[in-house]
Amino acid sequence: MGWRKSGMVCGILAWIMGINMGACGRTQEAAPAPEVAPAPEVAPAPEVAPAPEVAPAPEVAPAPEVAPAPEVAPAPEVAPAPEVAIQEPDIRSWDALSSRQQKILDDIESDLPPEVLNAVRPENEGQHFYRSDEKHPEMFYDTIANLGGTYIGVGTDQGYVYAGWQKPTLAFLIDYDPVIVVVHRIYMFLISQCEDASCVLKNVGDREAMRALFRSDAGRAAGLDDDQTWETYRDARHRMVLALGMLKRMDKPTMMNDPETYRFIKTLIASGRMRTYQANLLGDTAFKSMADALRALDARVTTLYLSNAEQYWGYTEKFKQNMTGLPYDEKGLIMRTSASYPSNNDYRYSVQPAEVFCAWLRHPEGRNVRSITRRARIESPEHIPFSVDSRMPPAETDNSRK
Repeated sequence: MGWRKSGMVCGILAWIMGINMGACGRTQEAAPAPEVAPAPEVAPAPEVAPAPEVAPAPEVAPAPEVAPAPEVAPAPEVAPAPEVAIQEPDIRSWDALSSRQQKILDDIESDLPPEVLNAVRPENEGQHFYRSDEKHPEMFYDTIANLGGTYIGVGTDQGYVYAGWQKPTLAFLIDYDPVIVVVHRIYMFLISQCEDASCVLKNVGDREAMRALFRSDAGRAAGLDDDQTWETYRDARHRMVLALGMLKRMDKPTMMNDPETYRFIKTLIASGRMRTYQANLLGDTAFKSMADALRALDARVTTLYLSNAEQYWGYTEKFKQNMTGLPYDEKGLIMRTSASYPSNNDYRYSVQPAEVFCAWLRHPEGRNVRSITRRARIESPEHIPFSVDSRMPPAETDNSRK
């Protein structure tokens, strides 16, 4: 039974699975596989016609030879453009100076301070003349008004008066006393900071206002924030107030009573055309340096104001060289005063053509101011004489040269 059951199972499985049942002890023949129909014959691919022959490209004719470019003549050499001269302000105008012109004026050298401050009267030796005691400067007005050119003058407040009348294009305010040079620096700074004369007069007497101005940025830039400037101002303050007050009361226009004159002086300062130098009439350096600078600028001296300085000494060779070495304008004048106390409690006022002055200085008889001028007679205590000394020196003879 066991075999039978086993055969039955194998048969069933063989029937189900359709496999050889030899492993079960009995082989069952599989049904023959159905015949597969033969694949249909594939028609042969049609023959591809051969590609037509491509005609050969036509021969390209060779490019014609290009004629060589004609040689180009070299461009003519261009001459360099001429240098354009820098147009500088005319020294005979009131325009701001060029940097070159400014440097020429900046480079003017000063004299050394004198060992002694001289004066006509012994009691005045060693004193600083902070203001002029010449009471009638208007005696010069008609002679110098609107002359233009260059002004050179000693002293303090006189310079602003005469420059205001003359209308120079350069003004050198000079003195042999270094303290007076500091006074000029104070005046010029104050004018540069003030729009009108009333501002100048208000501040010059106010110690605190002046101290603040000296310590301001502008004051420091001007070199006024130092002990020497403050001491000079402190000593000169009262006389500066008096001097400016006198200018305000004067009958002729001055910077203190005439707005136009004030603006002119302010313009001279702002343009660098008004300068102050320590210059000694008997010195070795400053006058020669000023003369060289004026020639370099093509400027000429129209007025040289000496006050009464010539009364202090006889003419030395150095004085003669300094005076004759300046380049004078053809209408140049020497302005001078001569102390006449107690006759009229003032001075004599006179002018002399620069040509005549230099002729006397080159003449053997030109020994001092008394030998080259004639003293005007004072008729009364109220008489203020003014004269023009145009007398040339006598012809030289063999005796005059001895």
